Amino acid sequence: FLALGPWRSFVGCLPGTPKPSPRVRRASRSEATPGTRVRVGISYEFEDDGYPEDVDFNPALEFVCGRGDVVPQIDQGVEGLKIGDQRFIQCDEKNPLFGFHDASKQILVPFADYSDAKLGAVISLVKHGGLTGVVLKQQKDQWLVDLNHPLAGQRGNVTI
Repeated sequence: FLALGPWRSFVGCLPGTPKPSPRVRRASRSEATPGTRVRVGISYEFEDDGYPEDVDFNPALEFVCGRGDVVPQIDQGVEGLKIGDQRFIQCDEKNPLFGFHDASKQILVPFADYSDAKLGAVISLVKHGGLTGVVLKQQKDQWLVDLNHPLAGQRGNVTI
């Protein structure tokens, strides 16, 4: 692949990747189009830095353009890019990168099942279908856990 420096964008093919099927094309010097395997550098900037420390931001993504492997804003954002191109995507409350916040996605789980959890931590709910959530508060003998993405509904910017 071709890297163009820290946080600079690149779209290209990875060496050693198997030959793509007819539906997955290798990127060339032409632009990324649906069905092209791409690898992009990405940086995130959010208005509210109050997200949990456990949230991991991937500085590079590899996916097939147009297949729905990543959030729609990034999937659509790479279309038309060429090696070395950059694109800025602004995400607001009408178009949040990680979806809208849904208050109905908060559940109570037994404290005893997750006794080592801490407020604000991202935990894996192994006993509840393997879901992941953020611990909001303790209510008697239960944790209130938010199953929304920790950045759901937040305004922010993405540079691809």
